[in-house]
Amino acid sequence: MVLGFLSFFIFSFFLRSDFFTIKQVEIVGNSYLTKELLLEQGGVADYRNLFAVKSWEIEKKLKQIPQVKEAKVEKIFPGSLQILIEERRPFALVEVGGYTFWVDSEGVALPVEVEPEEGLVKIWMNQNEGRLLQEALQLAKIWYQRLRFPLLGIKVEDEKLFILQLQNGIFIKCQNSKNLEEKLPVLAPLLEDTIVRSLQVGGFDLRAEKEIFIIPSEENNP
Repeated sequence: MVLGFLSFFIFSFFLRSDFFTIKQVEIVGNSYLTKELLLEQGGVADYRNLFAVKSWEIEKKLKQIPQVKEAKVEKIFPGSLQILIEERRPFALVEVGGYTFWVDSEGVALPVEVEPEEGLVKIWMNQNEGRLLQEALQLAKIWYQRLRFPLLGIKVEDEKLFILQLQNGIFIKCQNSKNLEEKLPVLAPLLEDTIVRSLQVGGFDLRAEKEIFIIPSEENNP
């Protein structure tokens, strides 16, 4: 009991001590989210003393900002607070009815202040439906991970037709990401052969159960 009272007394002393007053807050990793926004949303101003800071609580509030992927709060004694931010980065440019916006790899919309890298995939959709967007993003991830041919974009016709458009003009029709994965062992060498030998091929249709149909170059790219 004496030990508990002593611990409480010491902790209370630290809480009241000006020596542990927060004198500096540093935010690392943010590029388009402002320091002012992060401090306000994280509720940092609620804390005066470093010992009183509930790091997990600030982290939880920061992660509620849609554009924050990860947040870590570190106390640096005697009087500094460092907040490490990982912002969501652009993965694709989505176009729906003439309106465009950037999303990250999980489909979270990003603010217009974001400066994306060049050459990111484009996704064209007739309607902004989350399930179809997630499927298109999964298609892009599989493509980047498994194939080396530059991807221009993905046109979403409906839930059973996704058209991948390559930068060399070739297009690939598939039902979904599972359909693409199943046909990759055959599709990859076909694409390689088409490009190396400069064959006149418009595209490939993966939607048949077993076969891959080659579409002549005379057929217009959809």
